[in-house]
Amino acid sequence: MTGAASLQAGEIVAGKFCVERVIATGGVGVVIAARHLQLGETVALKFLLPQADRDATDVARFVREAQSAVKLKNEHVARVLDVGTLEDGSPFMVMEYLDGQDLDHLLRHRGPLSIPDAVGYVLQACEAIAEAHHLGIVHRDLKPSNFFLTSRTDGAPLIKVLDFGIAKARAELEQDVSLTKTRTVLGSPVYMSPEQIRSARSVDHRSDIWSLGVTLYELLTDQLPFDGDSITGVAAAVSTDPIAPIRSLRPEIPIGLSLVVERCLEKKAADRYQTVADFAEDLVPYGPESARYSLTRIRGALGMRASEPGKHTRSGLADTEDILATASTLMSTDSFKERTPGQRARRRQFIVYAAALLFLVVVGTFAYSHRGTAASPIATPSATTTPSGAMSAALAVPASPPIAKVEPAPTPAAEAVGAVVPEPILARPAPATSSNAPRKSVVAAPAVNRAAESKALKGTSSVRREEDIFDTRK
Repeated sequence: MTGAASLQAGEIVAGKFCVERVIATGGVGVVIAARHLQLGETVALKFLLPQADRDATDVARFVREAQSAVKLKNEHVARVLDVGTLEDGSPFMVMEYLDGQDLDHLLRHRGPLSIPDAVGYVLQACEAIAEAHHLGIVHRDLKPSNFFLTSRTDGAPLIKVLDFGIAKARAELEQDVSLTKTRTVLGSPVYMSPEQIRSARSVDHRSDIWSLGVTLYELLTDQLPFDGDSITGVAAAVSTDPIAPIRSLRPEIPIGLSLVVERCLEKKAADRYQTVADFAEDLVPYGPESARYSLTRIRGALGMRASEPGKHTRSGLADTEDILATASTLMSTDSFKERTPGQRARRRQFIVYAAALLFLVVVGTFAYSHRGTAASPIATPSATTTPSGAMSAALAVPASPPIAKVEPAPTPAAEAVGAVVPEPILARPAPATSSNAPRKSVVAAPAVNRAAESKALKGTSSVRREEDIFDTRK
């Protein structure tokens, strides 16, 4: 055996791996499924293609991929088990075997993913990227074809991030120029950030956040936010063209989720999410039930406390007090005016939502407090509360059903006691202003002994009633 190109099924590699079949072929490498002769486990062997295994730059990247992957202990990173060389000196690495398909293949066969699935897959990838960023490693080539979908032992979906071949620590990016001066483009242009297109050495972790935004856009729509007929055209679109609104391609996408994607794709790195945790926090409301656990692990990978709050307001509606408090804070701070146009637009939209919710709360409170008012007219004076026949004649009782049941005439003492509590003046109908007006039915109060009434009033209340004054003047 002289090289990867000559490998055949059944051939033995490094004295312990039996080649079974080719899994995938990329631009500079090929992945082969093989069985470990001593352990009986299936593994994946990755080799450089013949045109690449003689290029020192490609070999260096190949070795770096193994070194980067070994540093990452996250379950969402494809594990590297060993490295070795063929008889002709060509390097290879031994990786865990993954049974499934990458998301690019899934898109081609199924079309756009459901919103919870797309968000859940990206959140799982963020767990791996968060650990890499915490170690100072920038992937620089995040895209659906490098997100491999496999399954856990219980059948739950599991995303593995592949190909750390062009990943590099930030210190190395600033010092080593040799690997950037090559015939190839580092990364796929349609997923690269504007700063990565200008200079692959000057990128930081926010370039990966851009790529995550492009990936999420594609998973939700099966289209790219920027495209072109050539690398130059793609680079121009990424650097200058506005993003095609994602809801114009898929209207059922929530507005909040569209704002999350748009923020990832801000041209200036300072206007994007500044950490993967901030990005994940705003994605959680649109993901599956496991989204909250992903956020906890992302914070942990970045060295954040599990309960540490994010810097950004939730995209979904919280309770009324939270919304109103947040809106009030935004409006009262000078920093609100110092935001970028995209951020100001998002905050204005948030405040509109808050105002609309406040209006609904006020209307609902008003309606609740006045419930039953229309069905409960002002009380009609009762015959038993009229103190004298003269006063009863002056007050016209509206004839409206149902007519109160007339109780037996009370004794003068009882009537006097009942007449102590005065009725509200507004509850009495207005007296007739003309003798020619039609007279309504009046229920006259029974005659009472004036002396007994006066005596009862003096003994039960010190409040002088309007009716007594009227009788005195008469």
